[in-house]
Amino acid sequence: MTEVPAGTGRYRLLRKRLLRRGAALSTPKAGAASAGDDFAARSEFYLDRLGKALTIAEAVDQVVQDKQPNQEAYRMLCGALETLQKSDPVLIVPAFMLKLLAHEGVAPVLDECVIGGEATDLEFFDPRVGGVTCAAHQRGRRVSSSALELMRATLGGALATVLEVQQAPHTDEVSTIAHRLWEFHIERRLRSTELLS
Repeated sequence: MTEVPAGTGRYRLLRKRLLRRGAALSTPKAGAASAGDDFAARSEFYLDRLGKALTIAEAVDQVVQDKQPNQEAYRMLCGALETLQKSDPVLIVPAFMLKLLAHEGVAPVLDECVIGGEATDLEFFDPRVGGVTCAAHQRGRRVSSSALELMRATLGGALATVLEVQQAPHTDEVSTIAHRLWEFHIERRLRSTELLS
């Protein structure tokens, strides 16, 4: 029997109830139709942000040692939650994961092949070897240059620019790579990521 994470079921139930309430508000006897539609849209909007916030909090929980102060992780968590309060960046979760992994000392190598040191034809990414590999060494999964640039920008001080990027195939690629990297180094899955799908 497969165990379903407790948070997942609660989230879906809450989402269903809120959306049902929004639909009930849109009936003529309950008032203006637009009020119910607005409620349903706002509920969906905030629940998506909640899912991202839960994933970020879970990531911090997985890396921070009990009763050990970690001011930098706390600062990063507060910054991510403040960002989510103001906007809903597509890459906030994978960017946070990459930054937190870097803080933990396991940032991926993104500027040269981890096997041969080549700086060109970087077309593959393998978390087991610690980053990108060139076409000659082909380890891991293929990675686009756009996804590599986003990851480099995230770890290279251009996080604000990364958080402005809109949904695209390369943002999905960054998310997949960040999650695989996380699972390899932390040796645990982020259960709350299922809320985002």
